[in-house]
Order: sequence, then structure tokens, then C-alpha cells
Amino acid sequence: MTTWKNQGNGDAKNFLKDVKGLIVVAKNTTQTVAAAKTLAGWQTLINPATTGAIKATYIDFERGFELQTPKPEMATSNTGFKEKTKDFPPEFTGYGNMSYDDYKTWFAADGKEFDFVPVLQDGKILAPTTTAGLQIGFCGRLFVNYDLPKAGGAEKQKAHELPPRLLPDFRSVSADVCS
Repeated sequence: MTTWKNQGNGDAKNFLKDVKGLIVVAKNTTQTVAAAKTLAGWQTLINPATTGAIKATYIDFERGFELQTPKPEMATSNTGFKEKTKDFPPEFTGYGNMSYDDYKTWFAADGKEFDFVPVLQDGKILAPTTTAGLQIGFCGRLFVNYDLPKAGGAEKQKAHELPPRLLPDFRSVSADVCS
């Protein structure tokens, strides 16, 4: 856990951009921070020289991304003091910009654990760092909603639902924003 220090505003007023997509990585795959700071570094896991070396893929959430994380649990003591008693890991539903055939290939991944690396609209990558100084994704499960294609209109945009649930990760990590 990072120790809090009063440091003034600095970059605190800069908001993170929206999530554009998600790199889905084979569990416990790591790489150096230098490689992880660039999309080209992640590309070596997604598109290596041989198909047997593929460790990751990218899901484009151009069709939408909705946070589903429950609010933290709060408890009030008999003296009226409130405190947070439980945080929940992030949950979200992403609508993959993919064909129905691509979506069907994800059925085999339903409920499986992966490491997830969110990619922001400005190209920044959110990935934690291990105690060994290597970049790794956030541990979680991918769930696929088995469904028929949606009817036309706005709902058609949300045709391919992929709701990952990030699990509490007991590896020692610290969140990092790579630029």
C-alpha cells in the first residue's frame, strides 16, 4: 500500500481519459516496465512471430464501457462515526467492437481467469507493477453473456457484452499509469 503524503495539487487536476479497450493477457504474464510503457511492447505479446507465442489479445470497447462496481460498504458505530468496512474490486461491462463470429470464440473463455490491462483513449496503459519491478495485468475473470444479436437501434451497439470482474489480487502490486 502506498503511503499518503500531502503534496499539493500538481497533476491531481488531470483526469484519466476513458477506457478505450482492454488487453487480455494469459495469467501471470509479465514484461519489463520499459516494454510495458509502449503499445509496441504489448504488441509483442499480442502479435509475436509465431502463433504459439501469443500471450495476449486486444478487445476494442468502441461500442461502450459501463462501470458496475458496487459502492463500498459503510458501517455506522453507536456513536455515529462512519467508516468504510469493505471495498469491492472493479467490475464493468464492455461492449466489444467485434463480429458475432469473434464474439462466439470468446464463449470458451467464459469464467476463466486472465490478467487485464486497460488501455485509455490517449494510449496510456493502466498496469500494476510486481515487487520484482515487472509490469503485469490486473487479475480477474471474464464472463461472456450468451445471447442472440440485439434488435436494431441503440441496443444493437451493445451487442457483444463482455463483463470482466477484477478479482482481489493478492500479489504485491502498486497501480501505475504508464505513458
